[in-house]
Amino acid sequence: MTNLENKIWADLYINLELLLDQYASREYLLGVKALPIPRDRFPEFDAISPIVENSTGWTLLPVAGFLNEELFFEVNANRQFPVTDIIRNSPRFDDKYADRDIRNDRGYTPEPDIFHDVQAHVPFLMNKDYGDFLADVGALGHDIITDHRGLGSELVAHNLKRLQNFSWWTYEFGVEKNKGGTDNIVAVITILIMRFMVLELFHRTTKL
Repeated sequence: MTNLENKIWADLYINLELLLDQYASREYLLGVKALPIPRDRFPEFDAISPIVENSTGWTLLPVAGFLNEELFFEVNANRQFPVTDIIRNSPRFDDKYADRDIRNDRGYTPEPDIFHDVQAHVPFLMNKDYGDFLADVGALGHDIITDHRGLGSELVAHNLKRLQNFSWWTYEFGVEKNKGGTDNIVAVITILIMRFMVLELFHRTTKL
């Protein structure tokens, strides 16, 4: 990893850290506290993965980018979570996606990057209930795609689309009411945690 990549990580971490205590869920914060995720440099998968595995049976699986649906659900069913090793706004990221018009900001990238994968998703994998849920969804998705029950391509496509929508909105945009009994809303899942300004606006305008 380069000094520039470590600086990008550190800048993103500082921006996020200012909001976590106020907006992130308890489950997420406990996961962050339990993991050796550095503030000032890229994390080391070999240091993080054994801790997650010891806690919930999940391991980190290094990948180059998005996985297709079949592979994504299959690795999740096997309690493997895909993580990338490049970061937004870096030369390696720009080179990889040179053929696309990708607009990143300090809180969001439309393509996978290490900050989103590790800082947003992985802390939740320290929670057994969440880990079991993610594995169950993976197993269901793999079952739909392999179609062992012979449902046919049309019904498979229909069921897969519904599961993809459920997964996306749950994994990336899930929220919950504060367990303390107040009207505060906290971000359960990851895009809301990563999109700093959206998170602040959401918190000001939304009630459950």
